[in-house]
Amino acid sequence: MEQWLAAGRGKQGRALQGTSPVRYRADVTDWLQFIEGATGIGAWNAREAHVETWVSARLRPTRTSTAPRPNSSPHNRTRRLSALSAFYTYAEQAGHIDSVPFNLLALRTTDLPRTAPLSPRETLYVCIAADDLLPGEQHHGDGGASPHRDRLIAYLMLDGLRPRQITALDLEDLNPTTHTATVLAPKGDGTEHRTLALEVWGAIDGYLPHRKPGHDDGHEPLLTSRAGKRLDSNQTPTTVLRRILGHVPDDFPLPDRVTPDRIALSPSPFTGQTWRKGTQPGEALAYRTTTGTWTTTPADHELPLQLRIQRHLRGINTLPLCTDHPQAEEAGDAEQDAICDRCDERATAWDAFEAMLDATEPACWDWPVPPYDPHQEPAQRFLAFHAGQCAMCGNQPAGDEQHHEDYDTDTRVVRGLLCTTCTAEAAEGGSHWDRYRDRHPATILGLTQTHPWLRGRR
Repeated sequence: MEQWLAAGRGKQGRALQGTSPVRYRADVTDWLQFIEGATGIGAWNAREAHVETWVSARLRPTRTSTAPRPNSSPHNRTRRLSALSAFYTYAEQAGHIDSVPFNLLALRTTDLPRTAPLSPRETLYVCIAADDLLPGEQHHGDGGASPHRDRLIAYLMLDGLRPRQITALDLEDLNPTTHTATVLAPKGDGTEHRTLALEVWGAIDGYLPHRKPGHDDGHEPLLTSRAGKRLDSNQTPTTVLRRILGHVPDDFPLPDRVTPDRIALSPSPFTGQTWRKGTQPGEALAYRTTTGTWTTTPADHELPLQLRIQRHLRGINTLPLCTDHPQAEEAGDAEQDAICDRCDERATAWDAFEAMLDATEPACWDWPVPPYDPHQEPAQRFLAFHAGQCAMCGNQPAGDEQHHEDYDTDTRVVRGLLCTTCTAEAAEGGSHWDRYRDRHPATILGLTQTHPWLRGRR
């Protein structure tokens, strides 16, 4: 077992990362004590029934009591089976055994809940709460000792980076000229180049003047503790996220369990770098209108749909919360009136938000229809009509992304090109999406093509 842990390899030969070596050691040690000591069968003579007995009967004490309880989490079961698989695979590859004595695949459950991504609206709530940390911007509590750093951590999560990738970033990994960063590969060894959203670079610029200088093995970590040390990837991102989620108002609904990995897997709220947030107190949000100009006070009709959504939700976030509402009956008449005024103000803002969505027309309805050319291929006409824009919100793709083919799941007829955010939001429905489906780009152009259609044409 010590040889295997020293090699640091998982069941598929990938490097063990994060807390896996510690947890795998505990799991395999427990297994060996069971199969070698308790039963006397021996690790190399075990069969599927022995593994099932161990997995089902393994007990752990609770945190508040010495009484044992079954460790029945499907995630823990799968992790323990993965630990055994990695251990036995290494033993086979190292020549200690001829073959693995049992079939672990037969023991895996198929009902393991997968990590579900947040919706685009929910990731936007997290983004708004991260901005709420900045000095002069707090509406829902203190920003903490390191608000600029914590906001940057949240932005990196929202841009798709995992905790290990975030904490491993060094200053020399950043290339502001190309807006890229060298980050660790999500799985296994090696690195890769990632294009970071311009909003993330803005958060970096806001954090660097507040960064505590520090070194780690000759490198300068981007994110440092108050003592100038590199952050712990297993603890700090989770702690920071918990602090940020405390700034999300109750009427911004989020799932019960939000983790850094879940946010990294979710659609990014950075929609084509079309808004920017100042890093100094009092600096207002600026939005880029459909004409390409920047303004802090745009009219709704001047903004793409996603920016309209952001603008309305950020406005709601600044309204005073009615934290005493559950105790309204105990409050005096003057206090109760004030509480109801706050509730009414927020309710009115939410009604205005819903009315804005209901009245929204797809961006493609305002696009000029190119003249018909009998020598032009349908795909070229379709792409020329979009001109790189999302058919619903009008945004250009962010970074190296491409818009997705939206199609009817029953007939597979292509409707239009949607950005990642709108693709995810389409499932939520609404009257504005009904309008899009009634009159989408393919209908406007009189085209009928089935998915997949544009693969290799863009």
